[in-house]
Amino acid sequence: MAKRTTTTDAGAEGAQRTPQQERGQRRVDAILDATAALIQEVGMEGVTMAAIGQRSGTTTGSLYHFFPDRDCVIRALAERHLRALSEMVARSISLSPADWERLSVEERVDGFLGPLLTYVEAHPDFLRVAHGTRGSDLRHASELYQAVVSIGERVVSACDPAATAEERATRAAVVMATVDGVVDVATGQVALSGPMVLGELRRMLVAYFGSFSLRAPPGSPG
Repeated sequence: MAKRTTTTDAGAEGAQRTPQQERGQRRVDAILDATAALIQEVGMEGVTMAAIGQRSGTTTGSLYHFFPDRDCVIRALAERHLRALSEMVARSISLSPADWERLSVEERVDGFLGPLLTYVEAHPDFLRVAHGTRGSDLRHASELYQAVVSIGERVVSACDPAATAEERATRAAVVMATVDGVVDVATGQVALSGPMVLGELRRMLVAYFGSFSLRAPPGSPG
């Protein structure tokens, strides 16, 4: 089984140690699961190494063996989220252009935004973790962004086959900027419901992509 944690130099200061055995991997997963539960229950501010150790049933020595500090735990949790979300997005990318064309506008938007909405619903801690690590150099973020852009361009093409390459790129960029901005709102405003905010984003995207579908095809009257 491939290791699912960040591969780092075990001797580097402030770096997570990579488990060398399956038992160690299970311990790391338990630590990250406990951290996710704590974030949901008490928020990022209430998460401490002591609380993580107690919640995960991990001794202090074992906890610090894998993670030198709380920030390193949060970063590892963020990377695990990004890996899982990337896998969900990859399944949407696997659809062929013809498959996208057969979908309704709502289904296309769900194919584009669905992975994020589904993941947020299943992992309530994700938006808080994303907000807390937004400035970090998360190694999967670039790949995930490019994958989502690719889906956005496919949705644009399916809604408006007459769109030029420049129009597809521009519209996909506008959509990504909108998604990024709304996710900022969802992660930064603790008084708001993240899933509800993302639901409103879906409504916006259905209207936006739907406006392309209303454009008359080339050669049509009027």
